[in-house]
Amino acid sequence: MDFVNWLKVERERVAAWTSIAIGGACLIAGWIGVSGTKETYQQITYIVSGGISSLFFLGLGVGLLVSADLHDEWRKMDRLERVLAGRPLAQGPDGDDRGDGNGPRSLAAPIGGGRVTIDVSGGTATVMAASPLRHRDLTLAAGGLTLALLLLAGGWFRASATVNARSSLDGVVIAVFALAACGLSMARYSGQIGRAVGARKRQLVTGLAGDSGPVRDQAGEAPAAGRSDGRYMAEGGVRFHRAGCPVLAAHAVAPYNPRIHRDASPCDLCDAE
Repeated sequence: MDFVNWLKVERERVAAWTSIAIGGACLIAGWIGVSGTKETYQQITYIVSGGISSLFFLGLGVGLLVSADLHDEWRKMDRLERVLAGRPLAQGPDGDDRGDGNGPRSLAAPIGGGRVTIDVSGGTATVMAASPLRHRDLTLAAGGLTLALLLLAGGWFRASATVNARSSLDGVVIAVFALAACGLSMARYSGQIGRAVGARKRQLVTGLAGDSGPVRDQAGEAPAAGRSDGRYMAEGGVRFHRAGCPVLAAHAVAPYNPRIHRDASPCDLCDAE
């Protein structure tokens, strides 16, 4: 993966670490400024430009890192759904799912203000969102951060435009409102992704478990009584599962035999033991 494609795939984390680096630089600059002056009004100005600004950018960076991890969870569920449906994909150089080497199976395209993957395998087109956020969610998050930056700049100008320490405290209050606006914006942004990811996980597991039906062996017949202790192996798999495990839904199944499948390990999804 070349550097440009890496930036496209990891743009949220790049922005996060950039923001954290800016926050660290502001913190150091603020400490140097406060320790280098004896005037109270000047110290307050450095508190706004260094201390509160550093909290702003550090909080923004942490929020972006959290949302990047949640976006990764969303994309992993895209791939999990395809694997459980019997359509495993390799990873392309730009982070999108690709086919098995016999031609492209998916395309990336901007739709509705977000980036999605369009699966074109099997002659049909299926849209899989790379992010659960809608255009409105992104607009609100961008608007909240813009407002927070304007308040932060306003607080700094208010603190630096006076030689009266009491008046410069007004700038601190304005800067604190900037922190609140930033925190609320990032909390809503990450919260929207987190709720969507949680709902999709429940839908994925519940839906697959409900559609799995009775477990059948490779001959297509339900295992007779005494042939299995309730644990099964998916064809070609290295783990054993309990009846009803979603992983078994897309595969031929055989009863688990400890003497034959000595190297098999229990499935973490259905807690087979």
